[in-house]
Amino acid sequence: MGQRFEIPDMHTLDEVILEIRGKVAKSRNLYETSVGQLKDYLYDLNSSKTHPEDADVSVLEIYKWFVAKEKAIYYALNQLKLHRQTFIGYMWIPSDKEAVVSQNLQAFNATEFSKWRAADGKVGPTPPSSFKTNDMLEFH
Repeated sequence: MGQRFEIPDMHTLDEVILEIRGKVAKSRNLYETSVGQLKDYLYDLNSSKTHPEDADVSVLEIYKWFVAKEKAIYYALNQLKLHRQTFIGYMWIPSDKEAVVSQNLQAFNATEFSKWRAADGKVGPTPPSSFKTNDMLEFH
């Protein structure tokens, strides 16, 4: 049949209500702290510089940045080709940035950086167009 419930007296009922209100307040505080820490973490993860003027960015915007960054990473990883036990990737960089890229890749001992050039008049892939721009022409 049904369950039996005991009705508490009014003094203990007030104590139980105060205890529950305290737990609700602690839970709310923990939730707000967690949201703040997550927002700070995602903001730090997705920004190369700290911008004080962006401090009022919504959590939804930060999630959008995070998803866009993850999508770009997975897109780049999907462009790699497996050759035996090595992944091979090709990229185009402007020739004036070659030294910077080569220097940054030296930290990874399993990475080899070499230039590909069409030799003996052989036709190779057409490099993309690269136009030097200034801050006024830069699109964000």
